[in-house]
Formats: sequence, C-alpha cells, structure tokens
Amino acid sequence: MEDLLLDQSIAKDDYDKKLKELKENQYDINLQIEDHTKADENYYKTASDVLDIAKRAKQIFEKITFKRIITIAIYYLSSELFFVVF
Repeated sequence: MEDLLLDQSIAKDDYDKKLKELKENQYDINLQIEDHTKADENYYKTASDVLDIAKRAKQIFEKITFKRIITIAIYYLSSELFFVVF
C-alpha cells in the first residue's frame, strides 16, 4: 500500500484511513488469537484434570462415605443439570 502512496495513486487521507482500518483489524485479530490461546490452554488443563480424576475414580469413590454419596446424589438429582442431561 505504501507503493501506491509513493506513486501518488492514492491520496494521503485515503491511505491514512485505510491504514487505520487495517491496524484496527490487526489489533482485533491479535485479541482473538490471545483469547483462543487461553481457551486452548484451559481446554488442555481441564482435559488433563478430568483424566487424572478418572484414573483415581476408584480410590476417590472408596474413600467417600455413604452419607456423602447420598448427599451428592440428592444434589445431582435436584439440580438443573440433571433435567438438562435427561
């Protein structure tokens, strides 16, 4: 685009306006990249945590008291999540 300005094929005002527009787009794209990078990192951390818990599920379950199991079941059955899933 600079070559158009140097060749005087484009007016300075048009060049400045287009440059501003492109810089704003570049800024927006960089923000999106940052958001996607964070989401990607969070996804892998969450997946790792889920796999870790799944590997230890038997140990975790064996340590939970019957009263705690009933409490969790009641909570789950009374939550909106249950109605969304089923």
